[in-house]
Amino acid sequence: MNTGQRGDLSELIVMASAIAVGHSVARVYGNSKPFDLLVEMADGKRFRVQVKTVLRRRKNKFIPCTRSKSVTSIPRNRKYAHGVFDLLAGVDENGEVRVIQANHIYEHTQID
Repeated sequence: MNTGQRGDLSELIVMASAIAVGHSVARVYGNSKPFDLLVEMADGKRFRVQVKTVLRRRKNKFIPCTRSKSVTSIPRNRKYAHGVFDLLAGVDENGEVRVIQANHIYEHTQID
């Protein structure tokens, strides 16, 4: 499975998890936004969700995520700008989903 397929699978796992607990989910078409999904809770609140496939390096530690942007076929990894998504959903190699509020990430790491 290539990285694109792993990313698609991770998005589907997060979508299924959200739907299973009663949330509505919309997938963003293409890669034009810095988030992958829009999730609407039962109370009507909406969240922009960035999904990442994460790999465990050591027990309970994950590789930090960046966004990839290819320019002239050379991949460039960049940090996400503050406020571009509300929730980060990480899916590990076992299909386990962890969700973190973005403001928690912004407070504890330097994301520009």
